[in-house]
Amino acid sequence: MEFIGIIPPLVTEKSTNDINYKYIELLEDANVDTIAIYLSPTWTSQEQKYYDLFNKIKKTNKKLYVVFQAYTPIKKMTWNEYVTNELTTIDKVVPEYKPDYFAIVIEPETNIKNAYLGNVSVSNWKILIVESANKIKKYNPSTKTIIATSKNQNEINIINSTMTVSGVDIIGLNNYGLKMDIFDKVISAAHNNNREVWITETWIDWKNVDKAWLEEVNNKWIKAMVYYSQQKNISAIAPFFTRYFFTYANNTDLEKELPVALENKTFTSTFYEYTSTIREVKRKVS
Repeated sequence: MEFIGIIPPLVTEKSTNDINYKYIELLEDANVDTIAIYLSPTWTSQEQKYYDLFNKIKKTNKKLYVVFQAYTPIKKMTWNEYVTNELTTIDKVVPEYKPDYFAIVIEPETNIKNAYLGNVSVSNWKILIVESANKIKKYNPSTKTIIATSKNQNEINIINSTMTVSGVDIIGLNNYGLKMDIFDKVISAAHNNNREVWITETWIDWKNVDKAWLEEVNNKWIKAMVYYSQQKNISAIAPFFTRYFFTYANNTDLEKELPVALENKTFTSTFYEYTSTIREVKRKVS
């Protein structure tokens, strides 16, 4: 099983690379296999910052995982703008940095809400996924591509309809909270079509996540999701809110408290739970 360390978008976008580099180093200490960087459609306003981050990760012994996400705080986009943005991102990133993994789409319904005013058909998503996968494989055949869904049924329908696209390697599940049986058919279909399955994002919930009283619950959740993944033949897991490995500060206080926590290498019990679970799984495998 592969363990992923996500640098949350809120951190990469708002922090200097001095902070981001420390974040990478501490994820290395956690013994993750892969480090994920999320790119929003506005990432090119800080283009060099992200290139430097890619280079930093490439210099470690960790794999580079690039996620294209739709969230943009600046403006809504048309579908054509969204497509152009993603394809341009692939043109800029894949030939030069050759990521080990590239997520073409995560949570397409969320993409619509965050970036686009209107409806997008399954066929339009399929066209984008086909073109993106073809581009990526042309630039670097060894980059594995990912498409991911939440528990939203419309998203599941999109992923089910596109998982057999040539060049799609991994089907991702973004799992927040219980009722995971909704994923069973997706997992089965993916495996039947020789696709890997990942837990591309997970946490106990996506609301009230900065509440320190949830710390013990989060710890148990991470361990439970690892065991769930082993049971379901899921190849990788990525806890999403990794900033709570270092501090349970809310969004308002995060910019002040996170740099201090990273500098002092202060960890929450959630960090130790993830690292100990990684050690446990890798010890059993070896």
